[in-house]
Amino acid sequence: MKLKIEDKKNCQKLIKIEVESQKVKNALDEIYKSIGKDAQIPGFRKGKAPRDILQAHYRDKANDEAIRRLIWGVYRDVIKTNDIKPVSYPIIEDVKFNDDGPLNFAIKIDVKPVINLKSYIKIKVKKIPQEVSEEDINKALEAVRESSARFEPVEERPARIGDYVVCDYDCKISGKSIDSQKNAWLHVEENSDLQEITKALIGCSKGQIKEVTMALPKDYKQTEYAGKNGNYKITVNEIKQKILPQLDDELAKQVGEFENLEQLKERLKKELLIKKKQQQRSDMENQLFDFLLKVHQFDVPESTVQRQLQNLVDDAKARMAYQGYKKEEIESQENKLKQTLAINADRHVKIFFLLEAIAEKENIDITDEELNKQIEGMSRVAKQDAEKFRQDVKEKGLTDSIRKQLLHDKVIDFLLENAKIAPFGKTK
Repeated sequence: MKLKIEDKKNCQKLIKIEVESQKVKNALDEIYKSIGKDAQIPGFRKGKAPRDILQAHYRDKANDEAIRRLIWGVYRDVIKTNDIKPVSYPIIEDVKFNDDGPLNFAIKIDVKPVINLKSYIKIKVKKIPQEVSEEDINKALEAVRESSARFEPVEERPARIGDYVVCDYDCKISGKSIDSQKNAWLHVEENSDLQEITKALIGCSKGQIKEVTMALPKDYKQTEYAGKNGNYKITVNEIKQKILPQLDDELAKQVGEFENLEQLKERLKKELLIKKKQQQRSDMENQLFDFLLKVHQFDVPESTVQRQLQNLVDDAKARMAYQGYKKEEIESQENKLKQTLAINADRHVKIFFLLEAIAEKENIDITDEELNKQIEGMSRVAKQDAEKFRQDVKEKGLTDSIRKQLLHDKVIDFLLENAKIAPFGKTK
């Protein structure tokens, strides 16, 4: 077998292979032997047709099977023998086959990057404080008040700053309706993104109709209309004012199983502390990643970056759908999302391979016990039977991704344990 391996950019290898004639002949002999056992050809008993007759009837089928067997058999051998670590499905090109000659073909494959690890021990990391202040608690209490607010209709006066106007609106450009909604809630507030509409609604009464022309935002959800003048027709259906509850024991009882306001404050303090710790961890992780990416310069497979980018885009689109965007509005944003998230995708992939390389060098691994414990914990969060949840994870092919996430968390723990951590604000 003749073999030539070429390194291309972005961690891609081009493997050119020639399989000798004898190996092709041997493969075809086996295939025709297998075909001949069950072949039923007029004039011959089952399994007794000679090779030339079989070739006349099954040549294309036999050749296709020979190509398939030889290519994948050779591919597996080449990958193993040359310690090639693929991260993508191979692309087969330039297949040249003759059933009485050699088989020539080329394989394009993306591979793991070669990373020459440098410094990753004693990375300087600043640790942000995780104390919960009175101001933090007061803000959380205000959020509780806001979530418990009630909205009462206003009959005796027109709309003013702070009110909510329930209205029907229709936006047209050149006579074409591009956006309309029934019973939309518009907040009449200062410094609104919709200043023209807010000004028009001040002083309006129930049943009144207002027409407003305004330039649509440059980041308007329907990109083809961004920056153009939209003509809004707004019908005021109702005016509501927000009434915030008193910050007292009654509010605490209303929002949860609390006897008084002090118990609510204690719960909020615990929740805030958990969030602070999560933020602290996330901030220190990003400092580690920034350092690692600065001292390690390497290319990554484009196919891996594209897969990660599509994952990020899909997540962003799912969040948009949750926020109430229409399907066509979401789809119109896909190209913009890809442009915005491309840098993040490249960063994520590089961090992934860096953590993998460190794990390999430091012999960090995940045991089956650790994996099972994680899956059991996930089943409890999902409130599902542990064994059924484990089976679902296995059937969906998620076991490996869970193991990798655990491994990466373990590597980050290792890096933090070996980092030089200083309180935020100190330079030494």
